[in-house]
Amino acid sequence: MSEMMKAWVVEKLGTQPVMKEIEKPKAGPGEVLVKMAGAGLCHTDLSIVDLGIEVNPYLGHEFVLGHENAGYIAELGEGVEGVEVGEAVVVICTHFCNECDYCESGNDNYCHCVTEICRGININGGMAE
Repeated sequence: MSEMMKAWVVEKLGTQPVMKEIEKPKAGPGEVLVKMAGAGLCHTDLSIVDLGIEVNPYLGHEFVLGHENAGYIAELGEGVEGVEVGEAVVVICTHFCNECDYCESGNDNYCHCVTEICRGININGGMAE
């Protein structure tokens, strides 16, 4: 039987989120699972709830809000190196290329290859346990 956790779930765009029990995710290859310590509520979250802005691929599907997240690593996926269970982390909602001059110089916020895979917008977010 799968383990469950509590989360703030938008069941349909434009509706108020509800607290419900959902299946706890597992860390896949190259991923970590974060035990949430805090998740910010920002204007984007409110726009999703109040205005029903479109957030693909969850159009018409349930999803967990929260893209401003921090917590502690709870589980390491296969192949993850350089971090350990219990380490404090901040979740950045975009993915950088880690190859361009900006990324290599530590200025990934200027990366031109950034992809917006945003937790709580494009994929399940951190307003959960």
